[in-house]
Amino acid sequence: SSMPCDGIVTISKSSTVKALGIWSDGHQSPVESQEFYMPYLPSTIKTNMPTHADYVPLKAFDGSDQTYFWSEGEVSKGDYFEVDLDQPSEISSVRLLTGTPDHPSDFLHHGAIEVSTDGKQFERIGAVEGGVADASFSIRPVRAIRIAVTGNQSHWLVIREIQIH
Repeated sequence: SSMPCDGIVTISKSSTVKALGIWSDGHQSPVESQEFYMPYLPSTIKTNMPTHADYVPLKAFDGSDQTYFWSEGEVSKGDYFEVDLDQPSEISSVRLLTGTPDHPSDFLHHGAIEVSTDGKQFERIGAVEGGVADASFSIRPVRAIRIAVTGNQSHWLVIREIQIH
């Protein structure tokens, strides 16, 4: 929607913001566009994998499987992708989607899902098979979710979405 604005704009979900300036004489600037991504839940995302272009880590936890994180280069055993939820949340399942039809080899070939109640000690709750992992468990407070790469692969990695319930 279009509306005049003369100050701070607050967004509450991933959005594309388009703006232009209009001077008192009617002159207009070109339209500028910027995408902003919001996490699915308040969180801090950490990874030791470099990011390709603008496929930033936040895109793997923004509530959309249409956006994704994409590593720059192959991944190795010991690499990780971690979502710290800032405070424990009651969770009963974690689902991981990796790969994309445009890059069919860039899925997680060897990996596991781990969870932590304190953000420090992690417990393995599921293995990745064919680039997907589904782990269900008795509802419990979870502070952090980590995707652990458990084997070297010669492909880059797309993490399409980490879904929690």
